[in-house]
Amino acid sequence: MGEVVIRMNKIFLSVLIPVYNFDIALLINSLCREINKKDLHSEIEIIVMDDASSPGVKEGNRIICQTQAGIKIKYYELEKNIGRAKIRNQLVSKARGGFILFLDDDGLPDSLDFLSEYLRYARQGKYEVICGGRSYQQVNEAEKSNRLYMWVSSRTEVKSAEERNRVPWRYIFTNNILLKKRVFTDTPFDERFVGWGYEDTEWGIRLCQNYHVTHIDNTVSHLGLKSKESLFRQRKESVKNHYLMATLYPDYFCETAVYKWVVYLLICDQRLLGILDKGMSRLYFQSHMPIYPSYIILQLLKAVWLTREFRMHGYSFGFKRTGARK
Repeated sequence: MGEVVIRMNKIFLSVLIPVYNFDIALLINSLCREINKKDLHSEIEIIVMDDASSPGVKEGNRIICQTQAGIKIKYYELEKNIGRAKIRNQLVSKARGGFILFLDDDGLPDSLDFLSEYLRYARQGKYEVICGGRSYQQVNEAEKSNRLYMWVSSRTEVKSAEERNRVPWRYIFTNNILLKKRVFTDTPFDERFVGWGYEDTEWGIRLCQNYHVTHIDNTVSHLGLKSKESLFRQRKESVKNHYLMATLYPDYFCETAVYKWVVYLLICDQRLLGILDKGMSRLYFQSHMPIYPSYIILQLLKAVWLTREFRMHGYSFGFKRTGARK
């Protein structure tokens, strides 16, 4: 694991950025501009860890981290990809701040006072977990191939702080979240979650069970849009993690929209589920399919894939709604 380190004296906030095959120039430049403008050098450190990206991406990001005038950045490169949960646990082990701020590599702060706003909350001392939210404010117009992804994300993830505070656990995303380091030490990511998805949902449930979670409007624009094909692969890849989350927290799973579909689909055997999978997959990839029907098909496919996973493991549903939303 290669390392480039610039030493610091006293740190209050550690900004932690896991990277995988994404150019972080916009994000790093934005953070460094605010640090320089507000003279936050002695309070903030930035730690970047690359999860075995391609050589060209690593080289570009390494240079960006090494050439920020006056900014203290730690940069690490992993030789093998370890995944979304494990890399965040490793990042925290490198942090020296009393507070940590997770940002995704494909994010871009929407406010010129982004870090200052988080520092304002952190200095009050009464907040344990603060979620800033997601937006698409700085995405002018998605390419045609990415419009479904942006539409789905805007519908399911882009919510005001008021909306997110009604069901705090459901809107905990690792792309933009501040918390006390001791809180994370007591509640690290579950490294059984490998590949894509639901490591943040499971982590968020545990956070909400043990700490007070506050959602605020201090958003980050999501720049990493995906094509319709990539969205399909991502959702399918997430099924094993979704199954693990559902079996660990069945009461919370009962609060999700996909639960009712899975209950209905359990009457189907694996052969019929396979037929539904193939038929709806063909429909999904029809070039003329509008956005909303594509979204509905994708949601149904997600339910079919998850039901097949339950069937494969012989899992017996005994879920009861016990007020997990509270």
